[in-house]
Amino acid sequence: MLYSATDYNVVYVDPSAAAGGDGASPATALNNLPAIGDIADGTCYLIRRTAPASACALPSGQNDAVRRLLLVGMPLPSDPLHALVPDEAKAAWGGDAHERANIRATSGSAGMAMNGLETLLFHRINLFRSGVSYISAYLVSSYQTSESKGVFTFDLCRFSLEGRDIDDEHYAGGAYTQNCLCGYVRLGRVRMLNIRDCVVNVRPAEQYNGISCQSPDILNFTGNKINVLARGSMDYPPTLIDLSSTRRGQIEAVVSDLSVRYLLNGGDGTCFDRVLSLSCFPSLRVKGVSATMADAAPGTARPGRLAMNGSLLNVSEAGDYSISGVTAVLPYCRRFDSPFVRVSGQTCNTYAGCEREIRGIDMSAGGEDAIGDGRTYAECKNFSESQSLLSVSSYQYEGQGGYPKIPEIRDVTLRNPRGMSLYASGCRVTGAVLEGGASLSGCLADITSISTWFPGYALRLDNYSHARVGSLTVNTANTEY
Repeated sequence: MLYSATDYNVVYVDPSAAAGGDGASPATALNNLPAIGDIADGTCYLIRRTAPASACALPSGQNDAVRRLLLVGMPLPSDPLHALVPDEAKAAWGGDAHERANIRATSGSAGMAMNGLETLLFHRINLFRSGVSYISAYLVSSYQTSESKGVFTFDLCRFSLEGRDIDDEHYAGGAYTQNCLCGYVRLGRVRMLNIRDCVVNVRPAEQYNGISCQSPDILNFTGNKINVLARGSMDYPPTLIDLSSTRRGQIEAVVSDLSVRYLLNGGDGTCFDRVLSLSCFPSLRVKGVSATMADAAPGTARPGRLAMNGSLLNVSEAGDYSISGVTAVLPYCRRFDSPFVRVSGQTCNTYAGCEREIRGIDMSAGGEDAIGDGRTYAECKNFSESQSLLSVSSYQYEGQGGYPKIPEIRDVTLRNPRGMSLYASGCRVTGAVLEGGASLSGCLADITSISTWFPGYALRLDNYSHARVGSLTVNTANTEY
């Protein structure tokens, strides 16, 4: 099978088969994947789509000799990859009803480590753990940091834990308090990373991201759905999807059509952590991000408090960027201990003509029916960045040269009446409709309207900021303050 200019040997795998054959055809398919040491370089393991009960065992251990590997759940006719697979596979397995092939890990220490990979494809794979109460390894890892190499692609996959199908809107499995719903993929320096149309079910555990990549040169993160369970107390909560954490020659990133669903998780689930982090990309485009909130364990106790401890989207050291079409409706949460969307970058760039815009943002925090307390009046008087729905910062280092470009924030609607709506530094703001306090430092702003639940302190201007405000409303009838 020809894939990415390389001819791969196809080995057929049917985990529902009673006995395994030699893998040379669908009729003589293997009934499991080989052990880690027996995985052959330059091989496409074409796996039949079955029910999760019929799953291949995850090859566990380390094999750094493999350079090219494809783990392909039999494509549907609508998948572009369908045209590449052999006709005998289409005839034998093309009509199967199940959505994905299945690979299962039955130990918390199970993990497939291949640090020499240059091409890796997971296509239509349901990768999950079963019967585990702890983890001590990522399910898939290829971690090398000496050079940027390799194309890593995850298409139409699902990452989860058996029995915790929180991506199902009718899930009724109750609260989950263990730490096995994470630690799926860990990558180092890669040339290109594609994660497309995947489902990621995640609850944070210390030391383990859901998916992490130290520094992809090129990133495509499109059409993905992330379902996040609330957690309890934790000393060092990780970023759930950390796709660039160190400056190592990144080029560009595209994020689009991302759906995030925050899920209440019983009485112990008191907070949510950072979902997606992107750092050090000279060119970044984010378009179409939606966040909603639901209850994964209806009928169980609600927490006494609920807070956003981390951002939905955290962009740092950004160069040329456009962030648009971000929507959020968070009816249960009105306390933010971190900006819900945070963007920061240097004022000057090393090349001219860059774009820096944040537009079309519409986000709403919880109101009177939210869980726990919001901010006190004394806290809101501090105008803290961490309490805001949107934070955009542009900063200039001493003696820094290059081409200056001020970020533009336009056409944003932010509703957090018992807290902060906007924190902006070094920005141009237009068409802003704000409920909740706003802090502007070194900004020029045209604000359509601003209001607050509190009797005052709706707007702070400093560092030579100038604002034109269409209407400003404070709650002088507030009986609590």
